[in-house]
Amino acid sequence: MYWVMCRLNMKKKQKYIWLSAFVYGSLLIACTSTNVQHPQKTYEYLFLGHTYQPDAARQKIDSRVEQINFSNYNLILLGGDITEKTTLERSNLYYVDSIFDLKSSKTHWAVGNHDLSHPEHITEFTGKPLFYAFCKNNITFVVLNSQNDSCRITGQQLKLVKAVIDTIRQSSHLMLLQHKLVWLYGHPELEKMQHFANGGLGNEHWQVRPNNFHSEIPYAENSSEKRNSGNLHQRGHRHPCQQI
Repeated sequence: MYWVMCRLNMKKKQKYIWLSAFVYGSLLIACTSTNVQHPQKTYEYLFLGHTYQPDAARQKIDSRVEQINFSNYNLILLGGDITEKTTLERSNLYYVDSIFDLKSSKTHWAVGNHDLSHPEHITEFTGKPLFYAFCKNNITFVVLNSQNDSCRITGQQLKLVKAVIDTIRQSSHLMLLQHKLVWLYGHPELEKMQHFANGGLGNEHWQVRPNNFHSEIPYAENSSEKRNSGNLHQRGHRHPCQQI
């Protein structure tokens, strides 16, 4: 499994964090953040993606993940492809739930291409939709379904993302959680990083397809003038995410 450790300093100017799991092997990122309003309090978030065993037991999660003490973390962020066919059998989901406690308010899952044999099982076992927004510890999180509509963020999902970005207030960061590296496509510099993606850029269902991330989603570079006093403080009144 591929391990990456990072530290998130809430006082830095970088406001948008993209968490994606569409990389070679499995990905683990542990981030420690300090609340700006309460600098003495820290929170630890664990991001895991592509966690299935790279051998014959592909309906099993990597044994190293099974051994993690998840109670040490304030949030568990899953980047998809939990097992090879996560929702094909309900027994797979009972197994995944026994590890991650899927209905917990601490656990959030951005689905991958290996998770969608029966997507309705995901909402049943998690109690959450396939895309949504929530707020925690002065951070706004948006969980995306990057498998929908050939990697394009459209329909109600696009409305959600735009509504959050347009109306977010008093959040130190906006974190986007998705499976595929949708932000690679269409960016002259980021496309050079396509070797990080499992299948690179292309038109197969397991690749990063042409999409509208840079053309329709107003992200950090385009909205820095709307920030106020170090917070993402933009026009509007309320953003549609729940405080958990």
